[in-house]
Amino acid sequence: MILMDQLLLNKHLRMINMTNELNAGYAADGYARATGVAVVFVTYSVGGLSLINAISGAYSDNLPIIVVSGGLHTNDYAASNAVTHHTIYKRGKMQPMRMFEQCTAKATLIDNQNTASE
Repeated sequence: MILMDQLLLNKHLRMINMTNELNAGYAADGYARATGVAVVFVTYSVGGLSLINAISGAYSDNLPIIVVSGGLHTNDYAASNAVTHHTIYKRGKMQPMRMFEQCTAKATLIDNQNTASE
């Protein structure tokens, strides 16, 4: 949410709210078709699971959509195998990224604010 708040300070960007993640994915699909590129933000894990059907369809049509999925705090990735908020199972903290690796051109984990722009 901190990243999204900072992006919204840019006067050239605007947020379009949707009722759920799947709808957001299909809206991003349409927006990418109409304008050339779209960005969609979702919550960690459950939001991505909802979004993935729309993104898979967009990927099959070579549509440029950037997916920004929330994530756990970086300390939680290194923590024990305890289940944390929105994890699928004890060892599933990287599952959301692994699922997007299958239906996007590139999936990456941003885990350091100092190198995020790279």
